[in-house]
Amino acid sequence: DKDSGWNGVANPALFNAFVNAGATIGQVYNPNGSYSTINLNTTKLIVGQGAFVQVPANKSVVVQYGAPFAAAPRRNSLGDDENINYEVRIAPVNKDYTDCVFIQANADKDENRYTIGKDLIKMGVSSSVPQMWINRYDVKLCLNTMAHDAETVDYPLNIFAPKNGEYVLSAIQEYGDAILYLTYDNQVVWNLSYGAFIANLPAGTDNNYGLRIVAKAPQIATDIDEAIVDSKDATATKVLINGQVFIIRGKNVYSIDGRLVK
Repeated sequence: DKDSGWNGVANPALFNAFVNAGATIGQVYNPNGSYSTINLNTTKLIVGQGAFVQVPANKSVVVQYGAPFAAAPRRNSLGDDENINYEVRIAPVNKDYTDCVFIQANADKDENRYTIGKDLIKMGVSSSVPQMWINRYDVKLCLNTMAHDAETVDYPLNIFAPKNGEYVLSAIQEYGDAILYLTYDNQVVWNLSYGAFIANLPAGTDNNYGLRIVAKAPQIATDIDEAIVDSKDATATKVLINGQVFIIRGKNVYSIDGRLVK
């Protein structure tokens, strides 16, 4: 249920405090009227600041002071119960980021329904700062988990720009052995795993971009000395020419950092 399990948690202390809310992703309300998505296990709430979290009925919401919540260790290998986690951020050029979305690929997720703890609704969109969200289940999501089958998982990314200009899109991989691509009209335009992308956006909401997680697979050498093929990425062929790797996807050729070559 998208509307159940919501909790408002404030920091009543006279110092900044960490929060363990069972589910790690929540939102805080900013003075400029926007909601920021944060990792509650690693982010301090400032004095008097409130956070909004949604947790299943069997989870508790606890304010924890002094140190971030220590999450249980995870295995390094990708198993059926493992997550691939990314935090994707947006920022005006040469400024701090103003919003982010969290995306996950998880083999246990039922991708046809909203799941508390694995999905989270974005509570509002301000007209004053750059923001982003995932459109799914007829709502705007700031956290979206999809099922994966060791191949590719796509997320429809909506980006709001308060005015025409350049904006920086970047990603932090929190866990999992995968590659994150930025797409435009379902075509790969950039490998976010290698660095940030500068998008020239018109004012308003742009729904042409997307995010694509491709689980890594061992590379195998072919009988051609000048070629390397990724054994599980059926959408791409990696070719080594004069010591430089190029990616062939469809009729397009990209450099390893995602730039279109031909």
